[in-house]
Order: sequence, then structure tokens, then C-alpha cells
Amino acid sequence: MSFLQDIEIDVVHVGRADWPSGIETYSPWHTTRVLKHHELWFFWRGNGWIEAEGERYEVRQGQLYWFRPGVEYSVTQSPERPLGTNFISFDIQREGEYVAEPPPDCSPHIDVVEADLAETVTRHIVELYWQCYVDYKDAPNGEDLRSNPYFLFANDHYQYLIFAPNPISIFRPTVKSVQASILTADTLFRGFLMEVLTQSQRSLKDNTASHDRYQRRLISQIAMRIQQEPGAKITTAELATECGYSADYFTRVFKKIMHCSPQRYQVYARINKACLLLRDSDLLIKQIALQLGYCNEYFFSRQFKEVIGRSPSDYRKK
Repeated sequence: MSFLQDIEIDVVHVGRADWPSGIETYSPWHTTRVLKHHELWFFWRGNGWIEAEGERYEVRQGQLYWFRPGVEYSVTQSPERPLGTNFISFDIQREGEYVAEPPPDCSPHIDVVEADLAETVTRHIVELYWQCYVDYKDAPNGEDLRSNPYFLFANDHYQYLIFAPNPISIFRPTVKSVQASILTADTLFRGFLMEVLTQSQRSLKDNTASHDRYQRRLISQIAMRIQQEPGAKITTAELATECGYSADYFTRVFKKIMHCSPQRYQVYARINKACLLLRDSDLLIKQIALQLGYCNEYFFSRQFKEVIGRSPSDYRKK
């Protein structure tokens, strides 16, 4: 993580763009643009294409893209599937010198970060900047932003609206140190960049194909869900359908990544939760069994002993 250890990151401009349908380009992308800052885009909707330096990248819902300053970009969309993006424009400096290049191990087209995480973080950063604008009474010297607009929307027409417009476009304040929401947003963004770079480095080290990385993320999400809700009555076939796989193929992929079948993994998750409840609660064994999805305490006790090597009552005593 040496790239982030000795650099400063300064957020310049954040926003949320909602491109209308029926067109291929949208302002200000009617013509190609050369950007002055780094920009990180998360596509929360739609399908489109980015052209840069002779390369053409297809983008779709759930993906991230890192734009570099000084590069000429063209962005178009599918008119039937308009784009929706959260974007963050930022500068990178090292020892006072402007850094135009992202780290070499980070592809412009990023597919190593979970879409849910990327959508939540980028949207919240935009919301925090918007909150700073709404809280205009906290401006320096108690002045109203309408008389001292120390940071503004990109379009003055949006400046005094009560509710955030869509699209929303907010530039950095001239004074950041007194704005708690801005400091929170900047810290959150730096942490998110660290996650992007960590996952990029991991994917290079693993030398894993994009499809395999997708499967790993998908199965890890399923596994985490089983851990969080071990008593949920959901079948392997239902989990497979959620992933768009057949039950047999899903079981093979799950076993390859988690080293056991989904059924066995659910058993382990239930028994692990049972151990916690036996140690830390006064629930009856029958109550624990029902909470974890067992039809009766006898089957639960038999399975518990099979995994742990002792009965639930013996485990609780010791």
C-alpha cells in the first residue's frame, strides 16, 4: 500500500448524474473531454462505453472506472439503458508534486470491488458534501452561504434548492477544516481508495481471471449471509437460482471456493452459532434448536455431537 502512504488526496468535486434515456451522450459529454483531475465513477445503472487512448471499454451497472487527468475520454450510453453514476473528482499529490498517473497495478476498468460497497460509499460521500451545503449556518464566522458562497453547485440554478437535485454536482468548500461532514467524506474516500488498491493488488497476485474473481465474490457473499442467518430455511437450489446457476454447478463452485458443500457449510454455521448461544445465553437447548432452524432438539443434539464431539448439554457444562 506504498502508493497511499506518501500521498495527499484532495477531493475537488462530487456528484450524482442521472442520464436521460433516448440519447447516446449527455452534457457535458457531447464531445470528447480532456479531464483536469482524477475521477472515480461508479455506475449504479445502465450500460455504456468509454473510449480512451484507442481502447474501448464496455461499462455496466455495478462497475467502477478510474479516469486519469490529461487523457481524452468519450462516454456514450445505450439509449435504452441510460447511465446513472456517482462520481468523485480528486487530485493526488506527492511531496507537493501533482501525480497524474494512478498506481500501475490498478486497471482503469475496476472489477475487483463489490458493487454494494462501491455504491454505498460513493453515494454517502456525495450525501456528506450535500449535507455540508445544507448546513450553511455552520459557515465560517456564522455567515449564511447565500451571502458568502464558499462552495457552490456546478450550476447556480441548483444553489438554493431545499432538496438535492438529480443530477447533483457539488464542488469542494474553500475552507474544509471546520466542516465535519467534509472531513468524514474525505476520510471515507481515502479508505475506499485503499480498498480498491488492495483488491487490485490481490487480484494481480492471485493471477485470477475476472470470471473467477466474480465467482469468489458471489460465493463469499452467500457464505457471509449463511453465517449471519444460520437458521434461515433456504435450500441449495434457491441459493443457486439467486446466482443464476444450476444446483449442481453452484455446489461445485461453492465447494471449490469454501472447501465444503453449501449444506455442510450451513451445518457448521448453525453449530458455531449454537456454541455461542450455549456459552452466552440461558436459552433452553430446545429453544436454541428451534432458533437455528432444527425441527426438534434431538436432531440438533445429534448433529452438534457429530461436529463438536460432545452433546450440547455437556458442552454447556464445560
